[in-house]
Amino acid sequence: MSGITFATNTAASRSGLYLNQYQEAVNKSIERLSSGKKFNSASDSPSETGYINKFRSAIMSNKKLNDNLQDNVSMLQTADYAITGSGGISSILASIRERAVQAQNATLTSQDKQNLQQEIEDLIDELDSVATTTEFNTKKLLNGELGATLTSSDSGLAGYATDKIDSASYHFTDILGATKHLFDADNAPTGSIDITGSDYDYSSSLGTTATFTLDGSNATADGDFEVVFSSSTAFDVYNNDTGVVTASGTTGTEFSVNGVGVTIAADGTNDDGYKYNFSLTNGNNTLTTVEEGNRGLSANTSFTGAVWGSDAMMNSYFDIKFQYDSGTLKYAAYDPDGNRMGSWTASGEKFTAYDSSKLDGSEFNFTSADAGVGDTWRVQFSNYDGLQSAGGTVVVGNADSSFSVSYTGSDKLSDVVRSINANGGDVATASLDTSTGSSILNIEAVEYGEESRLSMYDSSGDFVSTLGLTEDATTGTDASLKYNGQEHTSSSGYFYDVGDNLVFEVANEADISAGYVTASDRTASQQTNINGPDGISMFIRDISASGLGLIRADGTYGVDVTTFTGAGNAISLVDSVSTTVDSTASKIGSMVSNLDTHTSFISNMYNAYESNLSLHEDTDFAEETTNYYMASAGRDAAAAMAAQANLQPQRVLQLLGLIAGS
Repeated sequence: MSGITFATNTAASRSGLYLNQYQEAVNKSIERLSSGKKFNSASDSPSETGYINKFRSAIMSNKKLNDNLQDNVSMLQTADYAITGSGGISSILASIRERAVQAQNATLTSQDKQNLQQEIEDLIDELDSVATTTEFNTKKLLNGELGATLTSSDSGLAGYATDKIDSASYHFTDILGATKHLFDADNAPTGSIDITGSDYDYSSSLGTTATFTLDGSNATADGDFEVVFSSSTAFDVYNNDTGVVTASGTTGTEFSVNGVGVTIAADGTNDDGYKYNFSLTNGNNTLTTVEEGNRGLSANTSFTGAVWGSDAMMNSYFDIKFQYDSGTLKYAAYDPDGNRMGSWTASGEKFTAYDSSKLDGSEFNFTSADAGVGDTWRVQFSNYDGLQSAGGTVVVGNADSSFSVSYTGSDKLSDVVRSINANGGDVATASLDTSTGSSILNIEAVEYGEESRLSMYDSSGDFVSTLGLTEDATTGTDASLKYNGQEHTSSSGYFYDVGDNLVFEVANEADISAGYVTASDRTASQQTNINGPDGISMFIRDISASGLGLIRADGTYGVDVTTFTGAGNAISLVDSVSTTVDSTASKIGSMVSNLDTHTSFISNMYNAYESNLSLHEDTDFAEETTNYYMASAGRDAAAAMAAQANLQPQRVLQLLGLIAGS
């Protein structure tokens, strides 16, 4: 046996090799058919691995970019609906304009206009609420936070951006707000009186003496009597001791007192208040001491302790009259219209005028020891010496319109104030400054700035010169500020020429030595390309109420429809604001269209990439199935041949008798 050498089973080895190769091919086909992918590892095609992975990454990135753009479209559509949708900002502006037009209705009362103004202010607040609360994923969309925000060092200084800006800080000095032009009076009321001369006994000036005749009867008692005319012919006869009317009559007709028939002839003249006083002696048939005018004598009369109210009539007169009140002879003051200006007061005691009267709370003491019923003293009163008591007309105007108010000497300054405020409309308003204890008249322009400066003159009378009404030179100025040493002015308080795409605002009446506004670019950028910085900028300007000028820096409303001109200005402002809002909505719509274009492009690119990747990566099922069956057949054949190859050596050994047969 040691001399026998066995040859290698080459056929079996070769069959085993083929078996392994075919099995590998079967396994690869099973993997590809199961996964649907031609390449399942880098070893499947090393040269194409990088190519395929790039396309896979590009497809995933484009898909996510498409999602991003769709999110941005949704955000912009939210902003668009807040502007143009039902109840949106455009709709609110239309409602504001409607009410501004309504305010120009000439039949409306001032209260009606105030009601419309309140409605408009509520609508402006609603607009502001929409603009400041509209958001997407907590991002505010319409208040400048998706465009530009401006912060200020002072509440009287503000601003907003109209378009894209570069972030910067603006430092200002000498910041002054627009002011209203003011006229004020240099001369305060003084309150002087004159009851001297013929006016002291005023009732005597109301007629001329008539002839008295008696019927010859003797008087049955002593008595003092007052005849007080109420017209040119009619009169009442008072018992001066009791204040009781003992007779009434007319001129030319006999009346009787204490048993004596008396006739007053019609040969005198008699106005309302003209007066006679006479006496009768018991047993006598003659009248004694027949006198016209007051019974009280000037020598026994005094006027003391006068304190004049701050708003007494300007330059006229009042009458002090004596009458019986509850059986006691008392006096009271009457204005030129015959209205009693205070309670009846005993002679010598303090008379206090009603606050609502022409003497407005003034007080004084009047004494007449021997006064009688119907005694009247006319007091020439002047709060402003030199003012024409007959009155006149004052004209107040600005560059565009004017109005006039008339006055009389019996008017109070508060009457003039009411007249100015009732007629001034769009030009001026008036007020009384009583802080110094006097009533100082102030007349102020309705609008701010130099364009609304006032003029004032007397078309008749001397009201302006007597009160010393002069303009305050520090008022009626435009807003101004300095930037980099250059002064800028503005009649509206808005500055458009300081920074690019920026509007700065100075509050009316502001007085700020220095301040700054910081402008921050908040423009949102959205990438539209997965491989580079290309993209679109999304800028939405501030369309809140303050950003549109509907609420000013000082917190006041920019719309006032309580005057006709104000309503017209409101319409112009709302039209301008609506144009701005429409432009903003248009830009938002353009951005949506732009994004839609990009999403369509990316979708097409995504589909093209997937098609190309499928071409390189996906299994060709028909081809791979054929490969599978071919490999399977080869594997089975190789297995069979390997088995046969392994039997051949055993058969040779059996023939040689080296191994036992089975």
